Amino acid sequence: RAGRVVERAGDADVRAGLANLTPREVQILQSFADGFATDEVGDRLGISPRTVRSHVESILTKLGVRSKLEAVLSGLRAGVIHLATGDEALFGQRS
Repeated sequence: RAGRVVERAGDADVRAGLANLTPREVQILQSFADGFATDEVGDRLGISPRTVRSHVESILTKLGVRSKLEAVLSGLRAGVIHLATGDEALFGQRS
């Protein structure tokens, strides 16, 4: 039981962190969910890989997680970002 209480507190922290992400940080998180690497995210958004890494550090800090994978999973669970499906996954299109 104690583990669940701690887990719930951590979930609340992650939700609060997700609410504090900037629109650019959400774009970057979504780009990772779409399967893009750091350099590709930079090219896609017109920013340097170093700037992408800076945003990633901010995302990880805000969410209290240790990896991009954990950040993406948190965003998916909360519905802040989504996985591409069908044509969207093949062609990078969103409706």
